[in-house]
Amino acid sequence: MLTVQIRLVICSVDKAKEMGMDWWVNNPAFCSRSKKQQALPEAMDRLEERLARIETSLAAGAK
Repeated sequence: MLTVQIRLVICSVDKAKEMGMDWWVNNPAFCSRSKKQQALPEAMDRLEERLARIETSLAAGAK
């Protein structure tokens, strides 16, 4: 499958679009706005909040 996709890109992206072959448009590996990338800032926020709670707990326990 990878070989076919690479050959398609090398041959002609424009011709492929004309024929209705546009698998790269919705493929997360080629799409800059994939769901994975959109979820990253939310995950980072959750991790930062969790780390702050852990640090607060540790500081309170050290006193």
